[in-house]
Amino acid sequence: MSEWQAVDRYFGHPVVDVDEWREEPVRHRYLHGGFTGTDTRFSFYLPPPDQYSGRFLQHIEGGNGGHENTAMGPLGSLGGIAFAISCGAYLVESNQGHFADDLSILRTEPTVAAYRASVISARYSRHLAAEMYGHPPEHGYVFGGSGGSPRTILCLEKAPDVYDGAIPYIMGHVTSWSLGFSVQANATKGAWCEDLLGHRRDGAGGDREPLHGSDLWTARRSCTVVSVRSASRCRGLDSHVRLSRDFRFTRIRADGVRS
Repeated sequence: MSEWQAVDRYFGHPVVDVDEWREEPVRHRYLHGGFTGTDTRFSFYLPPPDQYSGRFLQHIEGGNGGHENTAMGPLGSLGGIAFAISCGAYLVESNQGHFADDLSILRTEPTVAAYRASVISARYSRHLAAEMYGHPPEHGYVFGGSGGSPRTILCLEKAPDVYDGAIPYIMGHVTSWSLGFSVQANATKGAWCEDLLGHRRDGAGGDREPLHGSDLWTARRSCTVVSVRSASRCRGLDSHVRLSRDFRFTRIRADGVRS
């Protein structure tokens, strides 16, 4: 493999430690490696020349990232080797600059995990593709869901010379992070755990005492107000608001009026 120098000086020289042909799930050339002086690792899955149409796909792992071989595991269907090759493309993966959930890099080089490790892996893949096929890919596309969706957008924004398009999915929004999960938990308590709402434990003996009607009303109203107000901040959650009308506790309007 010919000499290649990373344009991002954070990354050292690329090293390929696995280069072999594999037959599963379809025939492809598998390349694995990384960049010296960093924790960045990559995997490339390249089709035979007669199945290559001059493009690549890059899957950005969701959650925290941290793995460069998800295409070979159960989640491979989200960005599979066979799918990429059926599109005449090779597939790119990286661990996004860190191993599993070790996010210590965020204290020193947060942009490496955000997009730079992914971009540098794609750039190097273009170099290797040019060696194998005689020319670099004409088009590149990046996609990722959940935690990978904002990083997908960053790749496209920060490296428009590498990518022609992006598909972020299961996008984060104003009610999808800690607020959203806490609201869901609170609403679930009100909707499905009537026994917990209707009783409380008092005293060291742990005797269960029914809540008075006004207390139960207050608890139900609190769940409703928080749920509806948080959902109303995002039009995309309208369907959830409509669906929630089936629940008993949502018979109380957000303004506290019984319906």
